[in-house]
Order: sequence, then C-alpha cells, then structure tokens
Amino acid sequence: MKFYFLVCIMILTIHIYCQDYNAADDTLDYSVPNKIEEFSDTNFSKKLYLKLGGGFSSINEKTWYPVSIESEIEYKYSPFFSNSISVGSGKCKDGTISFFKGNIDIGVSPFNIRRHLLKFSGGISYINYSEFQLTYRVVYKDTYIKDVYKIYNGDSFGINFNIEYMYVISKRLIAGINIFSRRYQNGYGNTGLLFKFGVKI
Repeated sequence: MKFYFLVCIMILTIHIYCQDYNAADDTLDYSVPNKIEEFSDTNFSKKLYLKLGGGFSSINEKTWYPVSIESEIEYKYSPFFSNSISVGSGKCKDGTISFFKGNIDIGVSPFNIRRHLLKFSGGISYINYSEFQLTYRVVYKDTYIKDVYKIYNGDSFGINFNIEYMYVISKRLIAGINIFSRRYQNGYGNTGLLFKFGVKI
C-alpha cells in the first residue's frame, strides 16, 4: 500500500511537469548573479517544492536493493536554509528484506552558483522493516528438501545525513542526485544513491 502511495505521488509530479514544460519560460535571468534578490530566485528561496527520487540503497552495507523510491517535500526559508520531510521504501531483489522509512531534516546550502545547488542536510530518521531469515534447512539422505524461514518485523529511530546536488532546469524544475547515510538504534545502516527530480508547487 505504501509503495502504491509513492507511485501515485510520482504520477502527480509527472503531470505537473508536463504542464510546466508546455507553459513555463525556461530562461533564467543571471545578468547580475551577485545580487541576492536574483540569486535567491534560482534556488527557490522561500518556496515549497516536491522532489521524487529513485535509485539504489543497502541495509547494513551488504544487501543492495535494485529499486529504492523516495518522495520529499521541502521548504526554503532563505537561499541557505531549508526544512524537509521525506518518505521512502525499498525491497531486496530476492524478497528477504523490505522497508519503509521517514525522515525529517534541516538543510544548509553554502555553495549555490547560478544553476548549481549543493546542500548538506541531517536530522531524524525512522525505519519499519520486515526481514526473512533462514532458521534451518531440511535435508534428507544428502538430498536438499527446503529452507525454512522466519519473519522478523521491527522498527527503529536513528540519524540521517545527506549530500545533495541539484541543477536548475527552469524557474520551476530541478534535477540531481542525493547521497545519503542513515544509522539506527538497532544497529541497522541504510546507505545509498538517489536520482531526484523536483518541481515547485
């Protein structure tokens, strides 16, 4: 259910993107890039926008997921400071681990040069997971019969750190990458790379 919720958000964002692509003026005025008034417009100062990401992540640096999806809502207070809330999910290719996570972060953007935006952020993270672990293997007369698994469900809180680079496509659209690392109280670690697309709401 959580996965389908994220897919619906992605479809909504693509629809907004298509409308913006047909109507938006993709030209940005950088004639006086040193003025904070013009500079702040390029990084959506005091604007609310939605980001969607997809990529790869791991649990405990050993289990890599072919797909990890994340959606984020961010509000910029100034060209340099922002808050964001994000949710995401992932699943191992063989189905042994699946998770749902949520993050609340504070971001700092010290290096914003024209169309290039670099942000460092950190905060609180929450993870809810289901894990299939092999309990024993059934063998009869040296012949393999089956594996018996047990399901472990749990959740945990932790800390989150991100390095994000975004490129300004137009006054409403941005795209880039996000490298993240999360550490939880139960010993789990979640590290990965997301390719992100954003639109100003």
